[in-house]
Amino acid sequence: DILYQAIKMYPKIENYQLAFAEVLRMQGHLDEALSYYQKVSSSPEVKTEMGLIYLMQGQRDLAEKFFSEALKEKSDISQAYLGLSELTSIKKQQEKLLLHAFELQETENTAYHLARFYVGKKDWEKAKTILEPYLNYSRDWTLYGAILAALNQHEDALAALQKATDLDAYDSGAWTQKGLLLEYEKKWPEAEQAYTQALALDADDLMAHTGLSNVLVAVGKTPLALEHMRAVILKNPNDKPTLFKLAILLQETGNYEEALGLYFKLLTEKAKIAALNGRIKNCLLALMKTNKKLARRFIKGWIKNFPTNKVAIQMAKYLKVIFIALTLVYTIQAKAFFDEDQLVLDWEAKLAKQGDPESQFFMGETFQYGRGVPVSMIQAMDFYKMAAGQGHSEAAMALGNLYENQLPDEAITYYSIAAKNNYVPAMLKLAQIYESQEQYLQAYNWYTKAMNLLFPDVQDLTTVSPDIERLKKIIDEKST
Repeated sequence: DILYQAIKMYPKIENYQLAFAEVLRMQGHLDEALSYYQKVSSSPEVKTEMGLIYLMQGQRDLAEKFFSEALKEKSDISQAYLGLSELTSIKKQQEKLLLHAFELQETENTAYHLARFYVGKKDWEKAKTILEPYLNYSRDWTLYGAILAALNQHEDALAALQKATDLDAYDSGAWTQKGLLLEYEKKWPEAEQAYTQALALDADDLMAHTGLSNVLVAVGKTPLALEHMRAVILKNPNDKPTLFKLAILLQETGNYEEALGLYFKLLTEKAKIAALNGRIKNCLLALMKTNKKLARRFIKGWIKNFPTNKVAIQMAKYLKVIFIALTLVYTIQAKAFFDEDQLVLDWEAKLAKQGDPESQFFMGETFQYGRGVPVSMIQAMDFYKMAAGQGHSEAAMALGNLYENQLPDEAITYYSIAAKNNYVPAMLKLAQIYESQEQYLQAYNWYTKAMNLLFPDVQDLTTVSPDIERLKKIIDEKST
């Protein structure tokens, strides 16, 4: 208000116009700020400010034009270099621009942006070294806390995040980071409080919604967790991992029809989720108890759209359906529906004895967890071994988990069966075991194979896996 009055009284003083434009930009009144910048001289500093506004508006071409013009006239404007770094997707170019900005002007602002870049590269030590001398504001302490957490310095990280919220209690990002750390440490009430505070400040914070959903599941508040996961989906309707989490929550709260709709959407979009078929199967089994007609309709669609899906065919067998494959005509005709779970178990046991690996795995789980039968680890392992002997990845994974603590060599044998089928969880288990045995090259190779499957388009896997980077350093050190 004071600046506005000053402009009215002294309209020809450019400094007042510039100061008022900057205030408008900081408050988010971007179009108004632009109009005031356009009234004053087109100095390099003004062009930089206009570039920042265009960048905030998503007008990238205009932003690049004004940043470039500013640097042609004056090559030492660090803010223009920071702006250009936001416009390039080439990491080396981005790093060069940020380093140049920092060398020109070693301030909190340039240090923060450079440290954030190294956080993106998972170069935690370098990010920490750059940021430490410039811990002035809430955002600095928030980023510093995240860095310390990544370095497993959890106590110091929590203290840094507390400092961030003390400096600015309205910094939703600081509360979210605090929630993430407390969630990792399984301090559920404190994590719930931190996430709730973050969402009170920013209702669109998707990370806080996701984190709070995880915490609520952990404390048995699944219906509430479901609502937060729905909020995430509203913003990211095509994010496959989030859709899968939502489907699981729907299944666990008895919303089988909606859960199956999401599972089949993921199946149609060829989502690479190892447990997807198993989830569909379990969801259909649950639905059969309450709505056999609807379960039949889902299975009919499953077989029609995915005729080679073994689990779909197996589910069709549960319902004793007619499956005509030779003419590519698929019909589902219910002859009889099971009224008791025991009939399903009998049918599975019969198929398992006939050598069907899916049924063998099903029976292994049935005896391991006591689903309708007394728990029997001996029978569970017998069925798992039958299935694993036929290359069934999940059965081999189950055996690996059972053997890992007492007989790690046996665990390696079974994890290897699953890993040969490109089953990523087994690859990661092998990597962890080999690392614990100080067989670092083996561990490095399995981590690399797993990450190549998860991130086929990423050239530098160290950017997505700190384990690969860490093991590479150990191998290099030992070789020297």
